[in-house]
Amino acid sequence: MTDLRTSDYLTSKQAAELLGVSLPTLYAYVSRGLLRSRPDRDPRKRLYARVEVEALLQGREIRRDPGQAAAKSLQWGPPLLDSAITLIREGRFFYRGLDAVDLSDTRRLEQVARWLWLGETSDDNPAPRTRVIPKHWRPTLTRFPARHPGELMQLLVRLAAAEDDAGFNLRPEAVAKTGERLLAIFAANAAGGDHYAHSMAATLQRAWSTGDPRPEIERALNGALILCADHELNISSFTARCVAAAGASPYEVVNAGLSALRGMHHGGHSDRAEALLRHLLERDDPASPQFAERGRAELSARLARGDELPGYGQKLYPDGDPRFHALKRLTQAAFPDEPRVHACFAVIRAGAELLGEHPTVDYGLAALAVGLGLPPGSAWHLFAMGRCVGWLAHAIEQYQDSFIRPRARYVGPPPAPRSGNDDPRGGPGA
Repeated sequence: MTDLRTSDYLTSKQAAELLGVSLPTLYAYVSRGLLRSRPDRDPRKRLYARVEVEALLQGREIRRDPGQAAAKSLQWGPPLLDSAITLIREGRFFYRGLDAVDLSDTRRLEQVARWLWLGETSDDNPAPRTRVIPKHWRPTLTRFPARHPGELMQLLVRLAAAEDDAGFNLRPEAVAKTGERLLAIFAANAAGGDHYAHSMAATLQRAWSTGDPRPEIERALNGALILCADHELNISSFTARCVAAAGASPYEVVNAGLSALRGMHHGGHSDRAEALLRHLLERDDPASPQFAERGRAELSARLARGDELPGYGQKLYPDGDPRFHALKRLTQAAFPDEPRVHACFAVIRAGAELLGEHPTVDYGLAALAVGLGLPPGSAWHLFAMGRCVGWLAHAIEQYQDSFIRPRARYVGPPPAPRSGNDDPRGGPGA
């Protein structure tokens, strides 16, 4: 595994320059506990985490101008909340200090989940095959057919919560056990059965690969789940933290995350990216030499009509989303000769050229889903099952922290003067 790169750390001189202070003032910050320093290879020198220096700088800005600093923080500024889960830095992202792309190549989702939830590494053998969806749930699940995977996942969460007497045990290990149970339930149901086989990726691979036992397929599914596990304070993760801050159970946290992920400005990008690829593949033969040209013409026509092309331009990665590149590599390794896969990436590349933007994780998931021949909505489904890990990691962290209560900057009409007498105990006209 890979540690955080040294470029994420600043020397004393660099930290002082970023803060705009002298070296003695920097050392005073450390002595007062406002900033932490770490030993360098040279014992006479110290290093400072860039993210902590930026957080201190933000705190100073808030004290000088609270309104302006808050507005900046809400619009792609420094982090609003302290978190030790995910760091996004210089085109890469890290789970508790370990490169997430490396983890997607070397670990199972279940191991990464334990790492994100509890900071524990594990080389345990995969869980045995076991029934995780009780038979008496089936009448309810079949009575309410879901139009979208998210609806069914939320129903499963409700059923699981109703039968968990310890659902409000908010200790980290208990929340982790709840997470393991939910992951198994989600995988078994997505695979169309009641049993969980060894791991989440193995369960999905057995059902979704139409009998193809190649390990590359399981690796692609496992990698996709890990790459989607967390991505700092996105909309659904921030929602999950707010629900956890209220003292709600982990089940409510996951349900809230699923609700946010259903939004058109979040997981909805994956749905629309997948729908676009499916539309083009159903219209034209993906093996045709003219497929890419006709796909580009379709995208150009959509732009001319003012339609949005979803799944491009992740602001956190101006040079390209590492999750997309990792998913592309995993998908092509699993399906090196599949015309649908080549056709998908040709269309994605055409869109990137037309927009001048890089594709995001949404198109990586969409190409994987289409390449596997999965049912519509599977890109979102993979995204949600993986992101469940991150929601619970944020919940565990937030359960140990303080209540979340941001203030609003009021921009409405000024308060109306009191009418009637000025007695504050009286009502209007009193």
